[in-house]
Amino acid sequence: MASHDDRDRGILTATDREWLREQTDGSTPGTANQRDYQRRQAIQERVTNALRDFQLLTEELPESLLRDILVSLQHERAYSDSLSYGIAFLYTLANEREYLQEGITIGREPGAHRFLTFERALDDGLSTAREHTGWFGSPSSDGSPRSILHETPPLEEISIADMYTQWRDYAHWKDPETGEKLYESGEYPPSEAKSIAYANIIAGIGEIKSRKRSDKRSVPSEFRDLVDDTDDTTDE
Repeated sequence: MASHDDRDRGILTATDREWLREQTDGSTPGTANQRDYQRRQAIQERVTNALRDFQLLTEELPESLLRDILVSLQHERAYSDSLSYGIAFLYTLANEREYLQEGITIGREPGAHRFLTFERALDDGLSTAREHTGWFGSPSSDGSPRSILHETPPLEEISIADMYTQWRDYAHWKDPETGEKLYESGEYPPSEAKSIAYANIIAGIGEIKSRKRSDKRSVPSEFRDLVDDTDDTTDE
């Protein structure tokens, strides 16, 4: 994701961003000089407080404002990267080196819980999101919140007129029985467009995941263990 120092402050100020980019090894000793010490303290406090603010954002942010944030990120072509880097930072925080090293010394079960910090946070976070968002799905029957990592929007809120225009003009959807493009088929009325579109999307998800598994199988056998994902079957 490209950096834009002319944008407004977020968690970090423009000075914070500049200071971080000037670090040669990603950090500066806290006693290097007073200016560095103050900058480190400021960043620490801002990031700590921002992470604690996520509870309020999850529980109280109006859905219309959530939409505005998404649209703003899309406008800046930063939506996917922002999500990815957000998760990357949380994963890095949950697996901080000294935190894990200490886990080796504190006993079998406490150490295991420490190594599972990110997994537990992910499960708890998904359950919390589904609890505070009225239309999100309930945890799956197998008890794992991660068995499905996407939600189904309320189909009744989607305009039939909009669906019909997409169906007619762009021919995105296929007949679920024959595979024939729907604009060539006279069998389905526009009132069924939403459920057919949803079925097509679910099929598309399966195809994307299948391609990912195929890509892994193309890796030379001596390196395959580096990309094997034993959880592939858990999030379908």
